[in-house]
Amino acid sequence: MNNKVAVVTRASRGIGRAVAERLGADGAWVIVNYHSNAVTAKDAVTAVERAGGRATAVRADVRDPAQLNSLFEAAVEEYGGLAVLVSNTGMARPISLADATDEDLELHFAINTLPVFRALKVASLRMRDGGRVVVISRRCDGRDASWRGPLRREQSGERATGPDGSTRARTARNHSEQRVARRYPHRCPASSDAS
Repeated sequence: MNNKVAVVTRASRGIGRAVAERLGADGAWVIVNYHSNAVTAKDAVTAVERAGGRATAVRADVRDPAQLNSLFEAAVEEYGGLAVLVSNTGMARPISLADATDEDLELHFAINTLPVFRALKVASLRMRDGGRVVVISRRCDGRDASWRGPLRREQSGERATGPDGSTRARTARNHSEQRVARRYPHRCPASSDAS
């Protein structure tokens, strides 16, 4: 990642900030996107630089196509191009299917789907050959999982084996998720909050 340019959306805190810091530790030049909190964005820039990378904070609401475009223009203007996009856009609202309204669906689509599609499209126009895209999504479990039979089994302690040979177990107590890789245990962390 040395001197490669990465745009990380919602990078001023949480998972986005952790990804930005890791990219910085690997020598990347990071565009730290934030929506409104310039103080946390500045802190994230400092953390990326302390980790060994270069960083610039760019304010942009990724739901707005013009602001999204300006975010990628900043990568080109500041660093000359783009090698990596980490789309960390989204929001999870704990709501049961029975309580969901049409407005909830429209909000979900406006926040979790359209910005990701637009970011992928805009990035593809500016991405260098061999570029990479990572999309981080949110999953909303809610407390009432009565309409999801398989998850109820997982929450009761049963395990489900994935196609890659990993085992996923969910616990009802704290809704944490653990993945254990059978083939490549050194490549898979014991637990992850990036579900």
